[in-house]
Amino acid sequence: MSFRDEVSPSGFPFQIIEIRNNLKNKASQREGLSPKEAIERAESRIADLAEEYDTRLRDDIERLRELAAVVPNKPLDDWHKDLLRLVHDMEGQAGIFNYEVISFIAGSLGRVLEHAPTDHAKFIPTIEAHCDAVFLVYNQKIRGDGGSAGKALIRGLKATADTCVPAPVDRRAQLREQQARQQSG
Repeated sequence: MSFRDEVSPSGFPFQIIEIRNNLKNKASQREGLSPKEAIERAESRIADLAEEYDTRLRDDIERLRELAAVVPNKPLDDWHKDLLRLVHDMEGQAGIFNYEVISFIAGSLGRVLEHAPTDHAKFIPTIEAHCDAVFLVYNQKIRGDGGSAGKALIRGLKATADTCVPAPVDRRAQLREQQARQQSG
């Protein structure tokens, strides 16, 4: 990294920071492997992992069943951390292997677990609704976005989660609104 002091035409000083780009060296292609071959290899590996993921998902579903069974009956400390970790993993992995609805549900449940007040009247029922939805999607072997039924399920779960947790804030929209108010006022 190098620094260079400059002065603008209007007389204001500024500093130019030049950062060396090492990414090219780190990401250079292996000798003899074209980008097309690299993509084909990656797609082949993902296809292999997809077969393994079906087994992994089955195991995750069984673990989710175990945790869901204790949610209404045990103290939060007995299940909260494990459930949050599980749904976080499911959210990240399910979408890669064409279980987009499960990925969304797991992400929504993670949001509830992370941000909802645990004494909220709908906290436990919302968790149960999300777990039941995962079981339904898995048992019905729904893949991809689930079509119109999947989209309806997602809308309903989002609305349910939003009763416990405020919807994520769109900072860009807030900034645009603030700028519009400043320009008009």
